Amino acid sequence: MGETLPRKVRLETGESILKQSGANLQIGFFIPIGGRLFLTSKRLIFIPGRFNISPEKPEKVTLTLGSINRVEKKTRDMSNLLAGSFRSRLQVQSRDKLYILQVWDLNNWLKALKTAITSAF
Repeated sequence: MGETLPRKVRLETGESILKQSGANLQIGFFIPIGGRLFLTSKRLIFIPGRFNISPEKPEKVTLTLGSINRVEKKTRDMSNLLAGSFRSRLQVQSRDKLYILQVWDLNNWLKALKTAITSAF
């Protein structure tokens, strides 16, 4: 896959992109933040898009694969329709925080992320 990270993010030595797609980061009750999600051989990176209608402040998220404790599918719960609760989502637990992301092709994201975490060690 091509090395197409945004200019502000540089790949480390020996790092390669394994998967990427559009994603929405749910950081509050309201509309999630749209952007791109990148899985590399060393990190999981979310880059917010330039134009978001979410009232929440867009944040870049960079997690080393070693800092991820758990990855699972969060089933739909219908508790927050504005944030897309009608869809299953990717739930990533790091040492410090829980991240919930909406991605297409969720099952393949789960598989790729679990494989990358296992391969990193």
